[in-house]
Amino acid sequence: MAKRKKDSGENLSQYFRELFSERPDWVTTKSNKEIVARYNSDHPGEEASQRVKQNLANIKSLLRRDSRGVKARAKASGTEVAMEAVEENARDRDFESLETAIDDCLLMAKNMDRTGLGHVIEHLRMARNLVVWKLGS
Repeated sequence: MAKRKKDSGENLSQYFRELFSERPDWVTTKSNKEIVARYNSDHPGEEASQRVKQNLANIKSLLRRDSRGVKARAKASGTEVAMEAVEENARDRDFESLETAIDDCLLMAKNMDRTGLGHVIEHLRMARNLVVWKLGS
């Protein structure tokens, strides 16, 4: 079982969700530099660790996945998308599809045997985070 901070007042997921609700445009940006800079300014004396960056990537990924459902419904309702935007976003969609596939594999591994497949789950998380960072660069 994962360790939890007791009475810390704030967890990383909550922090990034609030940050993205304040700045929804950051969910779609490719770079996380501004977000990490904001984290560092909000937490003086604390450098954004790999754990913080992974949490950022996870929350950003979940919010992107949720927004894709909205975009698909808008497109189905007859909203036209410019051809240039479609070509420009084709690469991003491929990475997002890869990210979704890795998320599905991660969920399946967790449901099968969380402890026995611990190393597999760890590698899948790293792979997903790398894809998210690649998408953000």
